[in-house]
Amino acid sequence: MSEPMPYFVFLMESGPNPDQVAQALRDGRLGLTPELATEFAYDPPRLLTEDGTEKADAESLRLALEAAGAVIEIHYRVEVLPCDVILRDAGANQIQVIAILRQFGYNYKDAWNATCDTPCLLFDSQSHGTASAIKHQLEQVGAKVELVPLDPK
Repeated sequence: MSEPMPYFVFLMESGPNPDQVAQALRDGRLGLTPELATEFAYDPPRLLTEDGTEKADAESLRLALEAAGAVIEIHYRVEVLPCDVILRDAGANQIQVIAILRQFGYNYKDAWNATCDTPCLLFDSQSHGTASAIKHQLEQVGAKVELVPLDPK
């Protein structure tokens, strides 16, 4: 079995023009159908290279998508270990943090308790892509979030 390619590309935000990002995704040799490219552009964050890719290809994709207005992150495979998601501080926008936690399956009471009892474990053993998406959304509303990679042993 061959070694997986080490670079993973994440679409974090599409910026002001998701249509341009969708076009860049269609042109990016990812094998996305037009419908899937549009879905990704309108519903970030998304992991774009599930099986990884070479550094040069990751950089090429990043440049094309950033030119379309997207926010892109590239992670080396060491960073794609499963992670625990820790809420360190809910910040000043506690209600918005609760709303985001509800989007990720929390009921209101548990979301409220999580924001009041920080630091707390929000999610355990999440894929890095999912953990990064959760972290990114929470940080957008002022929360402080930490990803703790799990020991691969």
